[in-house]
Amino acid sequence: MAMTPDALAAVAEWSWLEGRRRALGGFWTFVRGRSVEQAMAAFGADPATARAMTLDGSADEFAGREDGRRRVLPWARFGGYGAWTFVLEDMTDLGMRAVAALSAGTQAAYVSWTPKVTYEVAFYEHGRCVTAFEPMMEWSLRGDEPERFAQQMRALGIMPRPDDWRTGAYPNGLVHMLAFLTLVAGVRIPEEVAHGPLLTCALPHDTA
Repeated sequence: MAMTPDALAAVAEWSWLEGRRRALGGFWTFVRGRSVEQAMAAFGADPATARAMTLDGSADEFAGREDGRRRVLPWARFGGYGAWTFVLEDMTDLGMRAVAALSAGTQAAYVSWTPKVTYEVAFYEHGRCVTAFEPMMEWSLRGDEPERFAQQMRALGIMPRPDDWRTGAYPNGLVHMLAFLTLVAGVRIPEEVAHGPLLTCALPHDTA
């Protein structure tokens, strides 16, 4: 199944992620029309500790740190592009608890991936989950309006799962999810923004 021109253009927005080494797991949160400061507050981050750091610099300082109980010490990079503010976590998923509140009165979304090579994308609106799913896994589709973006899913070859899903020229799971958010809501992060200086700081422990 060939992707539509609009879908191919959405995939191309994230082509810089193809083949790039990244954290084994991560959670990227997006919210429309909120400030970086509002996003930091939702994550319990202390703005006074945040510094503008590049991707490489922040990874050197924060990646792989653990506490005495061998729990990953959470940290995140905060920034914005266009109408969307984003929060990029490596190896933690604190955004899962923040995304619904962030979407109150607006829209929010997340993409996540794990060391087990599982992926998930979700879109929220006014405090509720509109749709969430794992690419090409129809059984995973859920939310208050799971079929709202059926046209865009079909255009990207996400659902229904195409016959050539094993052999077709489809992007990796992370790019596939991000392209979905580009197609339905205009979410973008150019490579130079993602790799460049972003406000970066440690986050409070998840003690739930």
